[in-house]
Amino acid sequence: MRIIPASVTTIVLVAALSSCGAQGPDSGYCKDLKASRSDLESSQTSGLAGLGKQITTIHRLADSAPDEVAGDWKKLDAATLSIDRALSKAGLKASDLANIQKGKIPSGVTQSDLQAVAKAFAGMSKPRLAEASTKIRKNANDVCHVPLGEF
Repeated sequence: MRIIPASVTTIVLVAALSSCGAQGPDSGYCKDLKASRSDLESSQTSGLAGLGKQITTIHRLADSAPDEVAGDWKKLDAATLSIDRALSKAGLKASDLANIQKGKIPSGVTQSDLQAVAKAFAGMSKPRLAEASTKIRKNANDVCHVPLGEF
Protein backbone atom coordinates (compact mmCIF):
# COMPACT_ATOMS: atom_id res chain seq x y z
CA MET A 1 0.00 0.00 0.00
CA ARG A 2 1.34 3.39 -0.99
CA ILE A 3 0.98 6.32 1.42
CA ILE A 4 0.50 9.76 -0.08
CA PRO A 5 2.35 12.48 1.80
CA ALA A 6 0.12 14.87 3.75
CA SER A 7 1.50 17.89 1.86
CA VAL A 8 0.39 16.46 -1.50
CA THR A 9 -3.07 15.67 -0.11
CA THR A 10 -3.37 19.19 1.28
CA ILE A 11 -2.40 20.77 -2.04
CA VAL A 12 -4.91 18.63 -3.93
CA LEU A 13 -7.70 19.45 -1.47
CA VAL A 14 -6.98 23.18 -1.52
CA ALA A 15 -6.97 23.19 -5.33
CA ALA A 16 -10.24 21.26 -5.44
CA LEU A 17 -11.94 23.51 -2.92
CA SER A 18 -10.67 26.62 -4.65
CA SER A 19 -12.13 25.52 -7.96
CA CYS A 20 -15.48 24.79 -6.28
CA GLY A 21 -15.64 28.36 -5.06
CA ALA A 22 -14.81 29.75 -8.50
CA GLN A 23 -18.49 29.84 -9.42
CA GLY A 24 -21.03 31.06 -6.94
CA PRO A 25 -23.26 34.07 -6.31
CA ASP A 26 -20.22 36.24 -5.58
CA SER A 27 -18.18 35.18 -8.62
CA GLY A 28 -17.42 37.65 -11.37
CA TYR A 29 -19.51 35.63 -13.81
CA CYS A 30 -22.56 35.66 -11.53
CA LYS A 31 -22.21 39.38 -10.87
CA ASP A 32 -21.90 40.04 -14.62
CA LEU A 33 -24.89 37.80 -15.30
CA LYS A 34 -27.01 39.67 -12.76
CA ALA A 35 -25.95 43.05 -14.19
CA SER A 36 -26.69 41.82 -17.73
CA ARG A 37 -30.10 40.32 -17.00
CA SER A 38 -32.12 43.12 -18.62
CA ASP A 39 -29.93 43.07 -21.75
CA LEU A 40 -30.35 39.30 -22.05
CA GLU A 41 -34.10 39.50 -21.68
CA SER A 42 -34.44 42.59 -23.89
CA SER A 43 -35.97 40.65 -26.79
CA GLN A 44 -38.89 39.81 -24.50
CA THR A 45 -39.39 43.41 -23.39
CA SER A 46 -38.17 45.48 -26.35
CA GLY A 47 -38.57 43.05 -29.23
CA LEU A 48 -36.02 43.51 -31.97
CA ALA A 49 -34.98 46.92 -30.64
CA GLY A 50 -32.89 45.24 -27.92
CA LEU A 51 -31.22 42.69 -30.20
CA GLY A 52 -27.92 44.56 -30.52
CA LYS A 53 -27.43 44.68 -26.75
CA GLN A 54 -28.49 41.06 -26.45
CA ILE A 55 -25.93 39.89 -29.04
CA THR A 56 -23.13 41.85 -27.34
CA THR A 57 -24.12 40.53 -23.91
CA ILE A 58 -24.29 36.89 -25.05
CA HIS A 59 -20.86 37.24 -26.66
CA ARG A 60 -19.34 38.71 -23.49
CA LEU A 61 -20.90 36.09 -21.20
CA ALA A 62 -19.84 33.27 -23.54
CA ASP A 63 -16.24 34.41 -23.08
CA SER A 64 -16.46 34.41 -19.28
CA ALA A 65 -18.81 31.50 -18.60
CA PRO A 66 -17.71 28.76 -16.19
CA ASP A 67 -17.03 25.29 -17.53
CA GLU A 68 -20.46 23.99 -16.45
CA VAL A 69 -22.21 26.17 -19.04
CA ALA A 70 -19.38 27.38 -21.31
CA GLY A 71 -20.39 25.05 -24.15
CA ASP A 72 -24.01 26.17 -23.91
CA TRP A 73 -23.03 29.83 -24.05
CA LYS A 74 -20.77 29.12 -27.05
CA LYS A 75 -23.74 27.56 -28.90
CA LEU A 76 -25.86 30.65 -28.29
CA ASP A 77 -22.96 32.92 -29.14
CA ALA A 78 -22.37 31.18 -32.48
CA ALA A 79 -26.04 31.53 -33.40
CA THR A 80 -26.22 35.21 -32.46
CA LEU A 81 -22.95 35.95 -34.25
CA SER A 82 -24.47 34.32 -37.34
CA ILE A 83 -27.33 36.83 -37.10
CA ASP A 84 -24.89 39.68 -36.58
CA ARG A 85 -22.84 38.60 -39.64
CA ALA A 86 -25.96 38.30 -41.81
CA LEU A 87 -27.05 41.78 -40.75
CA SER A 88 -23.61 43.21 -41.42
CA LYS A 89 -23.35 41.55 -44.83
CA ALA A 90 -26.74 43.06 -45.74
CA GLY A 91 -25.56 46.49 -44.59
CA LEU A 92 -28.00 46.45 -41.68
CA LYS A 93 -27.78 47.01 -37.95
CA ALA A 94 -29.92 45.26 -35.38
CA SER A 95 -31.66 48.59 -34.80
CA ASP A 96 -32.93 48.51 -38.44
CA LEU A 97 -35.02 45.40 -37.81
CA ALA A 98 -37.90 47.17 -36.07
CA ASN A 99 -38.41 49.36 -39.17
CA ILE A 100 -38.09 46.38 -41.49
CA GLN A 101 -40.88 44.69 -39.53
CA LYS A 102 -43.02 47.75 -40.32
CA GLY A 103 -42.23 47.34 -44.01
CA LYS A 104 -39.63 50.10 -44.15
CA ILE A 105 -36.76 48.49 -46.02
CA PRO A 106 -33.55 50.57 -46.12
CA SER A 107 -32.37 51.47 -49.61
CA GLY A 108 -29.84 49.07 -51.06
CA VAL A 109 -31.13 46.10 -49.07
CA THR A 110 -32.24 43.30 -51.38
CA GLN A 111 -34.74 40.51 -50.95
CA SER A 112 -31.79 38.13 -50.94
CA ASP A 113 -30.25 40.08 -48.02
CA LEU A 114 -33.47 39.81 -46.07
CA GLN A 115 -33.70 36.09 -46.77
CA ALA A 116 -30.16 35.58 -45.45
CA VAL A 117 -31.07 37.47 -42.28
CA ALA A 118 -34.26 35.43 -41.90
CA LYS A 119 -32.27 32.22 -42.33
CA ALA A 120 -29.86 33.29 -39.58
CA PHE A 121 -32.82 34.00 -37.28
CA ALA A 122 -34.34 30.61 -38.12
CA GLY A 123 -31.14 29.03 -36.80
CA MET A 124 -32.09 30.27 -33.32
CA SER A 125 -35.05 27.89 -33.20
CA LYS A 126 -32.93 24.75 -33.27
CA PRO A 127 -33.62 22.34 -30.39
CA ARG A 128 -29.95 22.34 -29.31
CA LEU A 129 -30.15 26.09 -28.69
CA ALA A 130 -33.34 25.74 -26.66
CA GLU A 131 -31.60 23.06 -24.60
CA ALA A 132 -28.53 25.28 -24.15
CA SER A 133 -30.70 28.19 -23.05
CA THR A 134 -32.52 25.98 -20.55
CA LYS A 135 -29.21 24.77 -19.06
CA ILE A 136 -27.93 28.34 -18.79
CA ARG A 137 -31.11 29.53 -17.07
CA LYS A 138 -31.01 26.59 -14.63
CA ASN A 139 -27.36 27.24 -13.79
CA ALA A 140 -28.05 30.97 -13.39
CA ASN A 141 -30.86 30.25 -10.96
CA ASP A 142 -29.22 27.38 -9.04
CA VAL A 143 -25.68 28.72 -8.77
CA CYS A 144 -25.87 32.49 -9.23
CA HIS A 145 -29.38 32.95 -7.77
CA VAL A 146 -30.28 34.99 -10.86
CA PRO A 147 -33.65 33.94 -12.30
CA LEU A 148 -33.50 34.52 -16.05
CA GLY A 149 -36.49 34.64 -18.36
CA GLU A 150 -36.44 33.57 -21.98
CA PHE A 151 -33.76 35.06 -24.18
